[in-house]
Amino acid sequence: MLINDLPRELLARIFSYMNDWMCGEKPLRHREPHLLTDVCVKWREIALSERGLWNKLIYDWKLERGQRTGRVYDYSCYNNRRLSTAITKDFSKMALISSYLERAASRPLYLIFNLHPSEPSSPFAKMFQRHSSFLRNLSLCAPLSVYRALAMMTRTSTARKARFPMLEFLHFSMPCKNSDKASVRKFTSTKQIDLTGCITLRKLHVDSPDRSFGFITDNLVSGIPYSQLTRLVITDFGLSLLRGREILTRCTSLVSCSLTISQWEERDVIPLYSTPTLAPVALPHLRNLIVDFSGITLNGQISPFFQALTLPALAKLTLSAPHAADENIVGELIRLQLHSCAPILILGLINVTLSYEEVPDLLRLLPLLQYLRIEAPRDGHCYSLTNILRAIQYNRGESNNRAENMLPELKEVHISDNLSDWHAEQFSRWLEDGFKPQQLDLSQFLGDHEVLDYIESRCWREGTARGSVDTVLQSLDVFTMVWRNVPVEWLTINRRVEKRRDEMEKIYPIGIYLLLEGRE
Repeated sequence: MLINDLPRELLARIFSYMNDWMCGEKPLRHREPHLLTDVCVKWREIALSERGLWNKLIYDWKLERGQRTGRVYDYSCYNNRRLSTAITKDFSKMALISSYLERAASRPLYLIFNLHPSEPSSPFAKMFQRHSSFLRNLSLCAPLSVYRALAMMTRTSTARKARFPMLEFLHFSMPCKNSDKASVRKFTSTKQIDLTGCITLRKLHVDSPDRSFGFITDNLVSGIPYSQLTRLVITDFGLSLLRGREILTRCTSLVSCSLTISQWEERDVIPLYSTPTLAPVALPHLRNLIVDFSGITLNGQISPFFQALTLPALAKLTLSAPHAADENIVGELIRLQLHSCAPILILGLINVTLSYEEVPDLLRLLPLLQYLRIEAPRDGHCYSLTNILRAIQYNRGESNNRAENMLPELKEVHISDNLSDWHAEQFSRWLEDGFKPQQLDLSQFLGDHEVLDYIESRCWREGTARGSVDTVLQSLDVFTMVWRNVPVEWLTINRRVEKRRDEMEKIYPIGIYLLLEGRE
Protein backbone atom coordinates (compact mmCIF):
# COMPACT_ATOMS: atom_id res chain seq x y z
CA MET A 1 0.00 0.00 0.00
CA LEU A 2 1.41 3.38 -1.04
CA ILE A 3 1.13 6.46 1.08
CA ASN A 4 -0.99 8.19 -1.56
CA ASP A 5 -3.53 5.37 -1.22
CA LEU A 6 -4.34 6.58 2.29
CA PRO A 7 -7.60 8.50 2.69
CA ARG A 8 -7.31 12.27 2.31
CA GLU A 9 -8.55 12.77 5.86
CA LEU A 10 -5.74 10.60 7.25
CA LEU A 11 -3.12 12.39 5.17
CA ALA A 12 -4.46 15.73 6.39
CA ARG A 13 -4.15 14.48 9.97
CA ILE A 14 -0.55 13.42 9.36
CA PHE A 15 0.26 16.77 7.77
CA SER A 16 -1.17 18.62 10.75
CA TYR A 17 1.57 17.17 12.97
CA MET A 18 4.22 18.68 10.70
CA ASN A 19 3.39 22.26 11.64
CA ASP A 20 5.77 22.36 14.56
CA TRP A 21 5.48 25.63 16.45
CA MET A 22 9.26 25.70 16.84
CA CYS A 23 10.05 25.09 13.15
CA GLY A 24 11.06 28.75 13.03
CA GLU A 25 14.69 27.62 13.12
CA LYS A 26 14.48 27.19 9.35
CA PRO A 27 14.03 29.75 6.56
CA LEU A 28 10.47 30.15 5.35
CA ARG A 29 11.05 28.28 2.11
CA HIS A 30 12.35 25.26 4.01
CA ARG A 31 9.47 24.91 6.47
CA GLU A 32 7.51 21.67 6.30
CA PRO A 33 4.15 23.21 5.30
CA HIS A 34 5.75 24.93 2.33
CA LEU A 35 7.68 21.82 1.29
CA LEU A 36 4.51 19.72 1.30
CA THR A 37 3.10 21.79 -1.57
CA ASP A 38 6.03 20.81 -3.79
CA VAL A 39 5.68 17.02 -3.55
CA CYS A 40 2.72 16.35 -5.83
CA VAL A 41 -0.67 17.70 -6.83
CA LYS A 42 -2.56 15.65 -4.25
CA TRP A 43 -0.33 16.65 -1.37
CA ARG A 44 -0.44 20.28 -2.34
CA GLU A 45 -4.20 20.23 -2.57
CA ILE A 46 -4.50 18.64 0.90
CA ALA A 47 -1.91 21.00 2.41
CA LEU A 48 -3.62 24.08 1.02
CA SER A 49 -6.99 22.96 2.36
CA GLU A 50 -5.58 22.23 5.85
CA ARG A 51 -5.80 25.70 7.39
CA GLY A 52 -4.08 24.64 10.61
CA LEU A 53 -0.81 24.18 8.73
CA TRP A 54 -0.47 27.90 8.04
CA ASN A 55 -1.73 29.79 11.07
CA LYS A 56 1.50 29.54 13.11
CA LEU A 57 4.47 31.43 11.78
CA ILE A 58 7.89 32.39 13.14
CA TYR A 59 9.91 34.84 11.06
CA ASP A 60 13.47 35.85 11.95
CA TRP A 61 15.32 38.10 9.54
CA LYS A 62 18.65 36.50 10.54
CA LEU A 63 17.48 33.16 9.15
CA GLU A 64 16.31 34.70 5.89
CA ARG A 65 19.64 36.17 4.87
CA GLY A 66 20.50 34.59 1.53
CA GLN A 67 16.95 33.21 1.26
CA ARG A 68 15.34 36.07 -0.60
CA THR A 69 13.47 34.08 -3.24
CA GLY A 70 11.02 31.21 -3.20
CA ARG A 71 9.42 28.92 -5.75
CA VAL A 72 5.61 28.90 -5.95
CA TYR A 73 3.19 27.62 -8.54
CA ASP A 74 0.39 29.32 -10.33
CA TYR A 75 -2.30 26.77 -9.47
CA SER A 76 -5.15 28.78 -10.92
CA CYS A 77 -5.18 26.52 -13.96
CA TYR A 78 -5.08 22.97 -12.76
CA ASN A 79 -7.55 20.15 -13.15
CA ASN A 80 -8.18 17.05 -11.09
CA ARG A 81 -5.55 15.00 -12.91
CA ARG A 82 -2.46 17.11 -13.08
CA LEU A 83 -1.06 20.60 -12.84
CA SER A 84 -1.30 21.76 -16.40
CA THR A 85 1.03 24.74 -16.06
CA ALA A 86 3.76 25.32 -13.52
CA ILE A 87 5.03 28.89 -13.39
CA THR A 88 8.07 29.63 -11.26
CA LYS A 89 8.36 33.10 -9.81
CA ASP A 90 10.80 34.85 -7.47
CA PHE A 91 8.96 35.92 -4.36
CA SER A 92 10.15 38.19 -1.59
CA LYS A 93 9.85 37.33 2.06
CA MET A 94 6.65 39.37 2.28
CA ALA A 95 5.07 37.27 -0.44
CA LEU A 96 5.99 34.11 1.46
CA ILE A 97 4.61 35.50 4.71
CA SER A 98 1.43 36.63 2.97
CA SER A 99 1.02 33.19 1.40
CA TYR A 100 1.04 31.62 4.89
CA LEU A 101 -1.52 34.06 6.24
CA GLU A 102 -3.79 33.82 3.20
CA ARG A 103 -3.82 30.05 3.39
CA ALA A 104 -4.72 30.20 7.09
CA ALA A 105 -7.97 31.92 6.02
CA SER A 106 -10.01 32.76 9.13
CA ARG A 107 -8.07 30.58 11.56
CA PRO A 108 -6.58 32.41 14.61
CA LEU A 109 -3.02 33.54 13.84
CA TYR A 110 0.00 32.92 16.06
CA LEU A 111 2.86 35.12 14.85
CA ILE A 112 6.42 35.71 16.07
CA PHE A 113 8.29 38.32 14.03
CA ASN A 114 11.89 39.46 14.54
CA LEU A 115 12.36 42.16 11.91
CA HIS A 116 15.53 43.80 10.65
CA PRO A 117 16.34 47.11 12.44
CA SER A 118 16.14 48.85 9.04
CA GLU A 119 12.99 47.06 7.90
CA PRO A 120 10.62 49.26 5.85
CA SER A 121 7.25 49.58 7.51
CA SER A 122 4.88 49.77 4.52
CA PRO A 123 4.71 46.01 3.67
CA PHE A 124 4.14 44.99 7.27
CA ALA A 125 1.61 47.76 7.82
CA LYS A 126 -0.49 46.41 4.98
CA MET A 127 -0.15 42.86 6.26
CA PHE A 128 -1.21 43.81 9.81
CA GLN A 129 -4.10 45.86 8.50
CA ARG A 130 -5.38 42.96 6.45
CA HIS A 131 -5.05 40.21 9.07
CA SER A 132 -5.37 42.06 12.38
CA SER A 133 -8.88 40.72 12.96
CA PHE A 134 -7.51 37.17 13.20
CA LEU A 135 -4.46 37.74 15.40
CA ARG A 136 -4.51 35.59 18.54
CA ASN A 137 -0.83 35.76 19.58
CA LEU A 138 1.60 38.43 18.37
CA SER A 139 5.26 38.71 19.36
CA LEU A 140 6.95 41.57 17.54
CA CYS A 141 10.55 42.83 17.65
CA ALA A 142 10.60 45.68 15.14
CA PRO A 143 11.99 49.15 14.46
CA LEU A 144 10.10 52.28 15.37
CA SER A 145 8.73 52.68 11.83
CA VAL A 146 6.68 49.49 12.17
CA TYR A 147 5.24 50.62 15.50
CA ARG A 148 4.38 53.94 13.86
CA ALA A 149 2.39 51.99 11.28
CA LEU A 150 0.59 50.09 14.06
CA ALA A 151 -0.27 53.38 15.74
CA MET A 152 -1.85 54.65 12.53
CA MET A 153 -4.06 51.55 12.47
CA THR A 154 -5.44 52.22 15.94
CA ARG A 155 -5.71 55.99 15.61
CA THR A 156 -9.46 56.46 15.06
CA SER A 157 -12.25 55.25 17.31
CA THR A 158 -13.61 53.13 14.48
CA ALA A 159 -10.27 51.45 14.03
CA ARG A 160 -9.93 50.77 17.77
CA LYS A 161 -13.16 48.80 17.79
CA ALA A 162 -12.16 46.83 14.71
CA ARG A 163 -8.50 46.05 15.43
CA PHE A 164 -7.24 42.98 17.28
CA PRO A 165 -10.64 41.69 18.50
CA MET A 166 -9.18 38.16 19.04
CA LEU A 167 -5.80 39.14 20.50
CA GLU A 168 -4.93 37.28 23.72
CA PHE A 169 -1.13 37.55 23.89
CA LEU A 170 0.96 40.57 22.87
CA HIS A 171 4.73 41.01 23.08
CA PHE A 172 6.45 44.22 21.93
CA SER A 173 10.21 44.79 21.83
CA MET A 174 12.55 47.03 19.86
CA PRO A 175 16.20 46.77 18.78
CA CYS A 176 18.56 49.09 20.67
CA LYS A 177 19.46 50.76 17.37
CA ASN A 178 15.94 52.19 17.12
CA SER A 179 15.48 53.34 20.71
CA ASP A 180 16.27 57.00 20.08
CA LYS A 181 14.29 58.90 22.72
CA ALA A 182 14.04 62.12 20.69
CA SER A 183 12.56 60.32 17.68
CA VAL A 184 10.18 58.33 19.84
CA ARG A 185 8.90 61.35 21.76
CA LYS A 186 8.43 63.33 18.55
CA PHE A 187 6.30 60.48 17.27
CA THR A 188 4.40 59.60 20.47
CA SER A 189 3.42 63.22 21.10
CA THR A 190 0.70 62.75 18.46
CA LYS A 191 0.29 58.97 18.01
CA GLN A 192 0.26 55.93 20.24
CA ILE A 193 -0.57 52.28 19.76
CA ASP A 194 -4.02 52.21 21.32
CA LEU A 195 -5.02 48.82 22.77
CA THR A 196 -8.46 49.95 23.91
CA GLY A 197 -10.19 47.57 21.53
CA CYS A 198 -8.33 44.46 22.73
CA ILE A 199 -11.21 43.06 24.78
CA THR A 200 -9.70 39.54 24.91
CA LEU A 201 -6.12 40.52 25.80
CA ARG A 202 -4.88 38.52 28.78
CA LYS A 203 -1.07 38.45 28.52
CA LEU A 204 1.11 41.47 27.80
CA HIS A 205 4.91 41.69 27.49
CA VAL A 206 6.68 44.97 26.69
CA ASP A 207 10.48 44.89 26.64
CA SER A 208 12.31 48.19 26.28
CA PRO A 209 15.93 47.84 25.14
CA ASP A 210 17.66 50.28 27.50
CA ARG A 211 17.25 53.31 29.72
CA SER A 212 16.96 55.68 26.74
CA PHE A 213 13.49 54.45 25.76
CA GLY A 214 10.47 52.78 27.32
CA PHE A 215 7.22 51.60 25.74
CA ILE A 216 5.32 52.69 28.85
CA THR A 217 7.50 55.62 29.95
CA ASP A 218 7.42 57.27 26.52
CA ASN A 219 3.72 56.45 25.94
CA LEU A 220 4.27 54.43 22.78
CA VAL A 221 1.56 52.05 24.04
CA SER A 222 -1.65 53.38 25.56
CA GLY A 223 -5.14 52.16 26.39
CA ILE A 224 -3.82 48.97 28.00
CA PRO A 225 -6.73 47.07 29.62
CA TYR A 226 -4.86 46.35 32.84
CA SER A 227 -7.91 45.12 34.74
CA GLN A 228 -8.36 42.10 32.45
CA LEU A 229 -4.70 40.99 32.30
CA THR A 230 -3.65 37.74 33.95
CA ARG A 231 0.04 37.94 33.04
CA LEU A 232 2.12 41.12 32.80
CA VAL A 233 5.81 41.50 31.96
CA ILE A 234 7.27 45.01 31.73
CA THR A 235 10.93 45.83 31.16
CA ASP A 236 11.18 49.61 31.33
CA PHE A 237 14.28 50.92 33.06
CA GLY A 238 12.93 54.47 33.14
CA LEU A 239 9.58 53.58 34.66
CA SER A 240 9.39 55.16 38.11
CA LEU A 241 8.74 53.08 41.20
CA LEU A 242 5.43 54.77 42.00
CA ARG A 243 4.12 54.48 38.46
CA GLY A 244 5.13 50.83 38.34
CA ARG A 245 3.26 50.27 41.59
CA GLU A 246 0.24 52.16 40.24
CA ILE A 247 0.18 49.91 37.16
CA LEU A 248 0.40 46.81 39.33
CA THR A 249 -2.50 47.89 41.52
CA ARG A 250 -4.72 48.35 38.46
CA CYS A 251 -4.22 44.72 37.44
CA THR A 252 -6.91 43.26 39.67
CA SER A 253 -7.07 39.95 37.76
CA LEU A 254 -3.32 39.44 37.61
CA VAL A 255 -1.88 35.99 38.34
CA SER A 256 1.76 36.46 37.31
CA CYS A 257 3.81 39.65 37.10
CA SER A 258 7.43 40.47 36.27
CA LEU A 259 8.57 44.09 36.42
CA THR A 260 11.93 45.68 35.64
CA ILE A 261 11.57 49.29 36.73
CA SER A 262 13.56 52.11 38.32
CA GLN A 263 14.30 52.30 42.02
CA TRP A 264 13.39 55.39 43.99
CA GLU A 265 16.42 57.61 43.55
CA GLU A 266 17.61 60.18 46.07
CA ARG A 267 16.14 63.04 44.07
CA ASP A 268 12.72 61.38 44.36
CA VAL A 269 12.75 60.91 48.13
CA ILE A 270 13.66 64.40 49.31
CA PRO A 271 11.89 65.29 51.49
CA LEU A 272 10.94 61.76 52.45
CA TYR A 273 8.27 62.82 54.95
CA SER A 274 6.29 64.49 52.16
CA THR A 275 5.71 61.20 50.33
CA PRO A 276 1.96 60.87 49.74
CA THR A 277 0.13 58.19 51.65
CA LEU A 278 -0.54 55.22 49.41
CA ALA A 279 -4.03 53.76 49.41
CA PRO A 280 -4.32 50.10 50.51
CA VAL A 281 -4.69 47.73 47.56
CA ALA A 282 -5.39 43.99 47.51
CA LEU A 283 -4.53 41.77 44.53
CA PRO A 284 -6.38 38.56 45.39
CA HIS A 285 -5.18 36.43 42.44
CA LEU A 286 -1.48 37.34 42.19
CA ARG A 287 0.65 34.22 42.73
CA ASN A 288 4.00 35.09 41.14
CA LEU A 289 5.75 38.45 41.57
CA ILE A 290 9.22 39.23 40.26
CA VAL A 291 10.51 42.78 40.66
CA ASP A 292 13.92 43.89 39.40
CA PHE A 293 14.81 47.43 40.41
CA SER A 294 17.37 49.22 38.25
CA GLY A 295 19.16 52.41 39.18
CA ILE A 296 22.12 54.69 38.70
CA THR A 297 23.00 55.75 42.24
CA LEU A 298 23.85 53.39 45.09
CA ASN A 299 21.39 54.71 47.65
CA GLY A 300 18.00 54.18 46.04
CA GLN A 301 14.93 52.94 47.89
CA ILE A 302 12.62 50.07 47.00
CA SER A 303 10.41 49.55 50.06
CA PRO A 304 7.75 52.14 48.96
CA PHE A 305 6.77 49.75 46.15
CA PHE A 306 5.35 47.30 48.70
CA GLN A 307 3.64 49.82 50.95
CA ALA A 308 -0.08 49.20 51.56
CA LEU A 309 -0.12 46.10 49.33
CA THR A 310 -1.94 42.92 50.30
CA LEU A 311 -1.21 39.77 48.30
CA PRO A 312 -3.10 36.87 49.90
CA ALA A 313 -2.41 34.35 47.10
CA LEU A 314 1.31 35.07 46.62
CA ALA A 315 3.34 31.87 46.22
CA LYS A 316 6.56 33.16 44.60
CA LEU A 317 8.36 36.42 45.40
CA THR A 318 11.68 37.35 43.81
CA LEU A 319 13.27 40.71 44.46
CA SER A 320 16.44 42.14 42.93
CA ALA A 321 17.89 45.60 43.64
CA PRO A 322 21.64 45.77 42.98
CA HIS A 323 21.85 49.57 43.34
CA ALA A 324 19.53 50.10 46.29
CA ALA A 325 20.49 50.59 49.93
CA ASP A 326 17.13 50.44 51.64
CA GLU A 327 17.26 49.50 55.31
CA ASN A 328 13.47 49.22 55.46
CA ILE A 329 12.95 46.52 52.84
CA VAL A 330 12.89 43.53 55.20
CA GLY A 331 10.58 45.37 57.60
CA GLU A 332 8.25 46.23 54.71
CA LEU A 333 8.19 42.59 53.57
CA ILE A 334 7.33 41.57 57.15
CA ARG A 335 4.42 44.03 57.14
CA LEU A 336 3.32 42.68 53.74
CA GLN A 337 3.26 39.12 55.02
CA LEU A 338 1.52 40.04 58.28
CA HIS A 339 -1.32 41.61 56.28
CA SER A 340 -1.41 39.02 53.51
CA CYS A 341 -0.73 35.68 55.27
CA ALA A 342 0.35 34.51 51.82
CA PRO A 343 1.30 30.86 51.15
CA ILE A 344 4.78 31.78 49.89
CA LEU A 345 6.67 28.74 48.59
CA ILE A 346 9.60 30.47 46.86
CA LEU A 347 11.50 33.50 48.15
CA GLY A 348 14.43 35.12 46.39
CA LEU A 349 16.27 38.20 47.68
CA ILE A 350 18.94 38.72 45.03
CA ASN A 351 21.52 41.51 45.15
CA VAL A 352 19.56 43.10 47.98
CA THR A 353 21.28 45.04 50.74
CA LEU A 354 19.90 43.70 54.01
CA SER A 355 20.85 42.90 57.57
CA TYR A 356 20.96 39.22 58.42
CA GLU A 357 19.55 39.95 61.91
CA GLU A 358 16.15 40.87 60.42
CA VAL A 359 15.81 37.95 58.01
CA PRO A 360 14.81 35.32 60.64
CA ASP A 361 11.85 37.49 61.67
CA LEU A 362 10.63 37.33 58.07
CA LEU A 363 11.28 33.60 57.72
CA ARG A 364 9.20 32.81 60.81
CA LEU A 365 6.18 34.14 58.92
CA LEU A 366 6.71 31.70 56.02
CA PRO A 367 5.77 28.23 57.30
CA LEU A 368 5.20 26.85 53.78
CA LEU A 369 8.48 28.07 52.24
CA GLN A 370 10.24 25.39 50.17
CA TYR A 371 12.93 27.33 48.29
CA LEU A 372 15.09 30.10 49.77
CA ARG A 373 17.63 32.09 47.75
CA ILE A 374 19.52 35.02 49.28
CA GLU A 375 22.37 36.73 47.44
CA ALA A 376 24.41 39.67 48.67
CA PRO A 377 25.08 42.59 46.30
CA ARG A 378 28.24 42.27 44.23
CA ASP A 379 29.91 45.18 46.00
CA GLY A 380 32.82 43.38 47.67
CA HIS A 381 31.35 43.65 51.19
CA CYS A 382 30.68 40.61 53.36
CA TYR A 383 27.13 40.49 54.73
CA SER A 384 27.63 37.44 57.01
CA LEU A 385 24.67 35.68 55.42
CA THR A 386 25.79 32.31 56.79
CA ASN A 387 24.33 33.47 60.11
CA ILE A 388 20.90 32.93 58.52
CA LEU A 389 21.73 29.21 58.46
CA ARG A 390 22.43 29.34 62.18
CA ALA A 391 18.97 30.81 62.72
CA ILE A 392 17.18 28.00 60.86
CA GLN A 393 19.20 25.04 62.15
CA TYR A 394 17.41 22.41 64.20
CA ASN A 395 18.97 21.56 67.57
CA ARG A 396 17.76 18.10 68.40
CA GLY A 397 16.78 17.32 71.94
CA GLU A 398 16.39 20.90 73.07
CA SER A 399 13.01 21.50 74.63
CA ASN A 400 13.21 25.24 74.10
CA ASN A 401 14.09 25.24 70.41
CA ARG A 402 13.28 28.54 68.68
CA ALA A 403 13.85 27.11 65.21
CA GLU A 404 11.74 23.98 65.63
CA ASN A 405 8.84 25.35 63.64
CA MET A 406 10.84 27.67 61.38
CA LEU A 407 10.53 26.71 57.69
CA PRO A 408 9.32 23.14 58.29
CA GLU A 409 8.79 22.57 54.54
CA LEU A 410 12.17 23.91 53.36
CA LYS A 411 13.76 21.77 50.64
CA GLU A 412 16.37 23.95 48.92
CA VAL A 413 18.66 26.74 50.13
CA HIS A 414 20.98 28.95 48.08
CA ILE A 415 23.24 31.51 49.81
CA SER A 416 25.74 33.79 48.03
CA ASP A 417 28.04 36.16 49.93
CA ASN A 418 31.25 38.10 49.31
CA LEU A 419 34.67 37.84 50.86
CA SER A 420 35.98 41.20 52.00
CA ASP A 421 39.39 42.44 50.90
CA TRP A 422 40.96 42.81 54.35
CA HIS A 423 43.22 39.81 53.72
CA ALA A 424 44.90 41.59 50.77
CA GLU A 425 46.92 44.78 50.42
CA GLN A 426 44.78 47.76 49.52
CA PHE A 427 46.40 48.75 46.25
CA SER A 428 48.42 45.80 44.98
CA ARG A 429 45.75 43.22 46.00
CA TRP A 430 48.59 40.90 46.97
CA LEU A 431 47.77 38.53 49.81
CA GLU A 432 48.99 39.41 53.28
CA ASP A 433 51.29 37.09 55.18
CA GLY A 434 49.34 34.19 56.62
CA PHE A 435 46.87 34.13 53.72
CA LYS A 436 49.12 32.58 51.09
CA PRO A 437 47.69 29.32 49.63
CA GLN A 438 50.37 27.15 51.28
CA GLN A 439 49.67 28.69 54.70
CA LEU A 440 45.88 28.84 54.69
CA ASP A 441 43.28 26.33 55.83
CA LEU A 442 40.53 27.58 53.53
CA SER A 443 37.75 25.47 55.04
CA GLN A 444 38.45 26.86 58.49
CA PHE A 445 38.73 30.39 57.13
CA LEU A 446 35.34 30.16 55.38
CA GLY A 447 33.64 28.34 58.26
CA ASP A 448 32.75 25.35 56.07
CA HIS A 449 32.32 22.90 58.95
CA GLU A 450 29.95 25.22 60.81
CA VAL A 451 27.90 25.61 57.64
CA LEU A 452 27.65 21.85 57.21
CA ASP A 453 26.66 21.50 60.88
CA TYR A 454 23.72 23.83 60.25
CA ILE A 455 22.72 21.90 57.15
CA GLU A 456 23.11 18.42 58.66
CA SER A 457 20.74 19.38 61.45
CA ARG A 458 17.98 19.54 58.83
CA CYS A 459 18.84 16.28 57.03
CA TRP A 460 17.29 12.86 57.61
CA ARG A 461 18.43 9.50 56.35
CA GLU A 462 16.71 8.23 53.26
CA GLY A 463 13.54 6.37 54.10
CA THR A 464 12.95 8.20 57.38
CA ALA A 465 9.28 9.15 57.59
CA ARG A 466 8.32 12.58 58.84
CA GLY A 467 6.95 12.29 62.36
CA SER A 468 9.02 9.20 63.18
CA VAL A 469 11.76 11.40 64.64
CA ASP A 470 11.57 14.24 67.13
CA THR A 471 10.73 16.77 64.47
CA VAL A 472 8.30 17.50 61.69
CA LEU A 473 10.87 19.24 59.51
CA GLN A 474 11.20 18.40 55.82
CA SER A 475 14.64 17.05 54.95
CA LEU A 476 16.73 19.36 52.75
CA ASP A 477 17.23 18.22 49.14
CA VAL A 478 19.74 20.78 47.84
CA PHE A 479 22.11 23.24 49.51
CA THR A 480 24.33 25.70 47.66
CA MET A 481 26.85 28.07 49.23
CA VAL A 482 28.73 30.47 46.94
CA TRP A 483 31.61 32.65 48.08
CA ARG A 484 32.39 35.48 45.66
CA ASN A 485 35.33 37.87 45.40
CA VAL A 486 37.73 35.03 46.18
CA PRO A 487 41.43 35.63 45.37
CA VAL A 488 42.55 33.69 42.33
CA GLU A 489 45.29 32.02 44.35
CA TRP A 490 42.67 30.37 46.58
CA LEU A 491 40.59 28.82 43.82
CA THR A 492 42.90 25.81 43.48
CA ILE A 493 43.18 25.07 47.23
CA ASN A 494 41.77 21.70 48.27
CA ARG A 495 39.19 22.29 50.99
CA ARG A 496 39.27 19.77 53.85
CA VAL A 497 35.50 19.87 54.08
CA GLU A 498 35.08 18.06 50.75
CA LYS A 499 35.48 14.64 52.37
CA ARG A 500 32.76 15.39 54.90
CA ARG A 501 30.50 16.74 52.16
CA ASP A 502 30.89 13.51 50.18
CA GLU A 503 30.05 11.44 53.28
CA MET A 504 26.93 13.52 53.94
CA GLU A 505 25.74 13.02 50.37
CA LYS A 506 26.09 9.26 50.83
CA ILE A 507 24.21 9.22 54.14
CA TYR A 508 21.48 11.74 53.32
CA PRO A 509 19.51 12.28 50.08
CA ILE A 510 20.95 15.77 49.57
CA GLY A 511 23.12 17.56 47.02
CA ILE A 512 25.67 19.95 48.56
CA TYR A 513 27.48 22.51 46.43
CA LEU A 514 30.26 24.61 47.96
CA LEU A 515 31.39 26.99 45.23
CA LEU A 516 34.00 29.72 44.85
CA GLU A 517 33.93 32.62 42.41
CA GLY A 518 37.02 34.68 41.66
CA ARG A 519 37.27 38.43 41.72
CA GLU A 520 35.65 40.21 38.83
